[in-house]
Amino acid sequence: MTTKIMNGVLVACLPLCLVLSACGMGELPPIDLSKSDYLVRSIAVSEPKPSLSGFTFENSAPPPNDIERSAFKTEAIPIKAHTADTVASDLAAYVNNATTHSSHSDQRLIVRLVTADAYFLETVADRAPIVAIFALGGDRTYVMHVRVEFEVEKGGKVARTLTVDEKYTLADGKAGGTPQISASYERLIERYRAEFFRKLDSSLIARYLD
Repeated sequence: MTTKIMNGVLVACLPLCLVLSACGMGELPPIDLSKSDYLVRSIAVSEPKPSLSGFTFENSAPPPNDIERSAFKTEAIPIKAHTADTVASDLAAYVNNATTHSSHSDQRLIVRLVTADAYFLETVADRAPIVAIFALGGDRTYVMHVRVEFEVEKGGKVARTLTVDEKYTLADGKAGGTPQISASYERLIERYRAEFFRKLDSSLIARYLD
């Protein structure tokens, strides 16, 4: 009798588990990321600011793709929330804040956004019947991968190149539905902003631009 009951519970839970497993697959509704806008700035103390004759931005980051789901391995579930657009806007705002424009400068900056991915990890146990029910409020690891190439031109020729390739992790994110995913994604963006632009201050601004 107990076996029959357990089998019935497993069958009943399976559709719900499949729904929970697919939470990160659809595009999220618009998310207000303005609370961490203040982090997209330069806090470099060097004055005067580097001077540029021009600034070119190229966004070649591919959009998040659906994956072929597997019941036997950990999956990276893409978060469809226009991450590349957010990073592109952030980069433009940062460069405008960290530099000045001058027609007399012989220094030009080209920025290429190569990667801007955000996803959370879903383990085999997370998708298992029963376990998934009790794991609704459990933690999920969120990851954001950003790769940007900076090219400094002087006198029309490439003088310096810098590649920043970083991953930012949120260990205590949630994925029990769209509101939780949106809230965790907002926190992930805040973490990337806090660390990424501080790194640009110490590398791009301090060492690559005159």
